[in-house]
Amino acid sequence: RARSGGGATLLEAKTYRPVPHSSDDDDRTYRTRDEVEEWKQRDPIKRFQAYLLEKGIMAEDDIQQVEDRVREEVDAAHANAEAAPYPPAEDALFPVFAPQESA
Repeated sequence: RARSGGGATLLEAKTYRPVPHSSDDDDRTYRTRDEVEEWKQRDPIKRFQAYLLEKGIMAEDDIQQVEDRVREEVDAAHANAEAAPYPPAEDALFPVFAPQESA
């Protein structure tokens, strides 16, 4: 619909988070290793890579070049974030809450 000029379209993509939310999250308490491994086999990125290879759209070298460029971009963003100053404390909850209006 959106591609044909029919207006905005909501796309819902469902996937799986194969890693815990954080280092404090023990995901073994709410899912099994078998479940995680099963979902890793269904990884959409790996499946798309396999499709590109199977159809001859990309070669292994092409995929490696994309992965290398992505890694460089992520590493640069990480270095930039590490070098950036901390924001002022008063900005910690902005824009978490909407401004309060007087009644």
